[in-house]
Amino acid sequence: TLCKDAQDGFMMQYSRQGMWGRGIYFAECAEYSNRYAYINNDGSRTMILAELLSGEEIELDPDKNLIHCPPKPAGNMRYDTVTGKSN
Repeated sequence: TLCKDAQDGFMMQYSRQGMWGRGIYFAECAEYSNRYAYINNDGSRTMILAELLSGEEIELDPDKNLIHCPPKPAGNMRYDTVTGKSN
């Protein structure tokens, strides 16, 4: 195990604005993620390989103003994850 933080998980205060608002983004393809990876002082990049349990998803068009996952049709709970297609 390289990194395990069962208490805090991924910390939103370090996230940046993306196509679906400010959040933590994951991709299926490492080549895609490499474009957004943290660049170290020596020019190498740092990425985290994670197994993700995404919960209930909703696919949306990009919306940079999104702050929270939208409510489910019943209205009393929100979706866990927003997914969508980028280029």
